[in-house]
Amino acid sequence: MHRVKMQRNSCLFLCAVLAAACAAPARAPQRGPELDPAILAETAPAVAWQRIEVQSMATVFELVLPGDASATAAAQAAVAAILAVESSANEWRDDSPLAAVSRAAGGDWLPVSADLWDLLALSRDLAERTGGAFDPTWAALWGLWDFQPGAAPRLPSPEQVAQRVARIGWRDLQLRREATAVRLARPQMVLGLGGIAKGWALDRAAAALRARGQGNFLLSAGGQVLAGGRQGDQPWRVGLRHPRFGMDPQAPAVWASLVLHDGESLATSADSERGWVLDGVRYHHILDPRTGWPAGHGRRDWPWSVAVLARGGAVADALSTAAMVLGPDAAARLEPLWLAAFTLGPQGAARHGSSADRLQVQ
Repeated sequence: MHRVKMQRNSCLFLCAVLAAACAAPARAPQRGPELDPAILAETAPAVAWQRIEVQSMATVFELVLPGDASATAAAQAAVAAILAVESSANEWRDDSPLAAVSRAAGGDWLPVSADLWDLLALSRDLAERTGGAFDPTWAALWGLWDFQPGAAPRLPSPEQVAQRVARIGWRDLQLRREATAVRLARPQMVLGLGGIAKGWALDRAAAALRARGQGNFLLSAGGQVLAGGRQGDQPWRVGLRHPRFGMDPQAPAVWASLVLHDGESLATSADSERGWVLDGVRYHHILDPRTGWPAGHGRRDWPWSVAVLARGGAVADALSTAAMVLGPDAAARLEPLWLAAFTLGPQGAARHGSSADRLQVQ
């Protein structure tokens, strides 16, 4: 069941309230890449805004837009667009078309909707361009690791990991454009779009708002934001949450802030949301689909978090996951694809890309 909540304020203060930064409801099980929350660094001007929240994809989507009736009506279409993405692209729903493709792995072609086909085509393209650091077939790793809260630390055997990794391979996600059909070439392959579907849903929601005349909004979901237009008479400004806040007493809640222009999205991937320590080594939920092990396993120079700024939510979402998997090698491979990227880790903070100078460290 989906719950939609609407709030309207004559002066809406937007500080530290984005999606997962709020007190969120109980989350459905998630395995695989997941975004750490970004939060707003400053308050909005004293104008009429409304905030609409909807639970979907095991997180909270938030829409911030003007407080008039036309914006409220447009928001309903945006919410419908988000729920439509969940219905088609949620691998955890047995009745979803995405789950049907996985069940048919190694078998016949399956027709899918044009929207799901486009999402899978983009996923395959980004898998190729990231060298498999982002891979929509990573979900063959499900159940190999357990990073749910309260889970006892347990390492899979190297043999178990190798068996699962052998089922992964974006090249075996096959697409026919004319028939909008999809096929997984080998049995036991599994699709999982947790590293891109939320960003895609943000893109679809933004398109629904623009189609109804709404150009000024801020959308968020599970640690990602997408900006439309402006925040009154100024650009939207968001903050980057410190990945060690709450774990290290010296870590601030927000370590930097960034201005977002129209159509830009900031997505954050971090090792801090789910994981455990075993024999002095931290293991976390962001898995490298090429190895089956947590990103940066055995390395002490890996970033704690990566925030990627890109045009569009889906691209930013996937690239933040890929950048966390690639670690120190991310900039060399991904810089042509993003506007900027910002990392924070044991080696300190770093920035990359043509728009990196927008970052303001607190």
